[in-house]
Amino acid sequence: MPLGAIDGGIPSPAADLRVTPQQRIPVIDPRTLQPVGWLENISLKGVMILSRESFVYRRLHDVRFALGQGAEGIVDAGIELIWAKAAADSYVANGFAIRRIAPVALTRLRFWIDQHRHERSHRSNRLPCANDPLGVAGI
Repeated sequence: MPLGAIDGGIPSPAADLRVTPQQRIPVIDPRTLQPVGWLENISLKGVMILSRESFVYRRLHDVRFALGQGAEGIVDAGIELIWAKAAADSYVANGFAIRRIAPVALTRLRFWIDQHRHERSHRSNRLPCANDPLGVAGI
């Protein structure tokens, strides 16, 4: 099933909607289990990650993040860097296309976007505070 479609091939209303999480959601490298940044916004087609460093272009990056409690909320995805630009305070905003995601993870993501689409469905320029745990961790 293609990204952004529901059963029967009918496009999902959430397919192009970008949602900015209300709480910081860490993005983890599943091989090292080290944080690489956090979700700035997400859609069924792509994700923006704010990090201390940029990622490599034309490479599939494996990432993991939790959209809920427990194992039911874990999303593993393969993402490809589309663009990167410097943000304030030495951070980098990285825009990715989602290239690989399991059907169950896509279902989780679709459900999460649908549940949060009315909360914050616009771009945000939030940056971490000095006492932020991810900032302290060097992300």
